[in-house]
Amino acid sequence: MKLLFFTDTHIRPSNPRNRLDNFYESVLKKLEEIRDYANSHDIDYVIHGGDIFDRPDCPIKATSQVGLILASFKMPIYIVVGNHDIFGYNLDTLDRSMLGLLTSFGILKLIDKDGELLEKKGQRVLLLGKNFSADLDTSKDNYILKDSDIKYQADKIINVVHGFLTDRPFIKYVDHTLVGEIVDTKADLTLSGHYHTGFPIQKIDGKIFANPGSIVRITNSLAEIKRRPKFLEIEVTKDDVEVREIYLKSAKAGEEVLDRSKLIEDQYKDQRLMLFADSIDQSIDLDLIDLDAIIDSIAGAEDFDQEIKSQAKIRIEKAKEIINADN
Repeated sequence: MKLLFFTDTHIRPSNPRNRLDNFYESVLKKLEEIRDYANSHDIDYVIHGGDIFDRPDCPIKATSQVGLILASFKMPIYIVVGNHDIFGYNLDTLDRSMLGLLTSFGILKLIDKDGELLEKKGQRVLLLGKNFSADLDTSKDNYILKDSDIKYQADKIINVVHGFLTDRPFIKYVDHTLVGEIVDTKADLTLSGHYHTGFPIQKIDGKIFANPGSIVRITNSLAEIKRRPKFLEIEVTKDDVEVREIYLKSAKAGEEVLDRSKLIEDQYKDQRLMLFADSIDQSIDLDLIDLDAIIDSIAGAEDFDQEIKSQAKIRIEKAKEIINADN
């Protein structure tokens, strides 16, 4: 049995501020390339990892164009719900979203809570899914399949989760789950979306974990400029699971589609902000001084613009919240 997995298409008719090309045309070309690959390589099932649209209320015209492309896939397309697919992280709003519209037409199929039993010539694969929720990454158990989760007998089990799964530690205050924390899952293959950078295919104790990353690049970070969008081709037999990375030919080099000048500008602002923060740190006792007054004073002396001054106040307030929480 052959499957194809891609994720985080974030389809939108408007251009992100960091893109130099026509973003909407670019993502449609990628979607068509994936369709053509699936239709010509005997793919039996396609899986989408969530966030098909950038907003749950994507305009009707764009939704219809996307729907026509998805309808031209010759095989079923299964999907889990991403945070951008619903309003306010609330799954109850799915029927008001454009993802809900496409599933109501049968163009996309939500993975059932008990799973979907995929079959081909006597081979059985159980496909399970976990939609996004605000508390998904507060517990590793949300990624781990247990015996009680398995309702059907199958040769292999695939679990699809739209959550912040990564192969290495991330920022301390951002909830995320490490691959190494969920190796006791009953899933033979765990697929994830949400984390746009993705990570290399991980094989641990006979289990496979994979996230190819978003097929689009929206931010202009150096990592995104270097990253090559891709999808996964998965071949499942009764005895084995093989996962291959397929790079999108229609995806142009990051330097061609991402505005690096904005990145340099942002880096300059960050450097100025760090200088500003150092000046504050050397000048005041945060518990005794009026922060607004001292920020205004340093900003005037060092010729920092209003935007830098505003950002400094915002970040200091956030830092105070963290300090107060820790105390």
